[in-house]
Order: sequence, then structure tokens, then C-alpha cells
Amino acid sequence: INENLLKNQEIWSKKLMEIEER
Repeated sequence: INENLLKNQEIWSKKLMEIEER
């Protein structure tokens, strides 16, 4: 199981949301 991948996805989701907000 890749826990790092899951964490990375969460970080990406937040970054994407931030970019979309701009």
C-alpha cells in the first residue's frame, strides 16, 4: 500500500483548488 501516494493526492487536491480559486 502506498500511503505516500494518498498523501500526495491530498496535497495536489489542495493545490489544484487554490489554483482554481485564482
